[in-house]
Amino acid sequence: MAKLSKEDATVQSSPAPLPSQCLRSVATSVGSYIYYSNYYTYAPYTSMSTNAFVPKVKPEHVVSFGDAIFAFAITLMTLSIDVPDLPPNLTESQLLNRLYDMYPQVESYIISFAVIAIFWVSYHQVFNFIKESHISMVYLNLLFLLFITFLSVSTSLVINYGSYQIPYVLYCILVIMTSSLLALIWWFGTKDYRLIDKNIHFL
Repeated sequence: MAKLSKEDATVQSSPAPLPSQCLRSVATSVGSYIYYSNYYTYAPYTSMSTNAFVPKVKPEHVVSFGDAIFAFAITLMTLSIDVPDLPPNLTESQLLNRLYDMYPQVESYIISFAVIAIFWVSYHQVFNFIKESHISMVYLNLLFLLFITFLSVSTSLVINYGSYQIPYVLYCILVIMTSSLLALIWWFGTKDYRLIDKNIHFL
């Protein structure tokens, strides 16, 4: 029978590792893997996940949506004009008198149309300079367009209740607030050249 060397005798005589020691070593290895994996991947994953939920709207889409709201506001304002039901047997003078009775409504419509048209032109003048988008600017734009629709509603009040002062006061307040919002959009976009070209210099 061959004799065992000292190293073989030491290996055979050493006790087998306990199950608790095996579990401890496995847990240590898994913990180290998780730690280093998180160290290299957690930061970029976090930034990606937070940016993924930030709404981003292109400036051209903002302007297109604004044009649609302007068109809707003018259409809604046109529908507020009450066209009378005219009988077919009217004379020329009677027809002219009936149409003349619509003059206050048409006058209010023309004035409001001119106001909204001025806002539309100014709106495009602002966004002709804005080349980038920001979520705060998008929300300010939505609020501005909300007041544009309110202008059409207030025009309906002026047309239907022109003998009262409250519709006119409400209309003037809405015009002031709408103008202030458009000025705020311009200020937000041009402050520190945030959303405009830095090579543009204003007079």
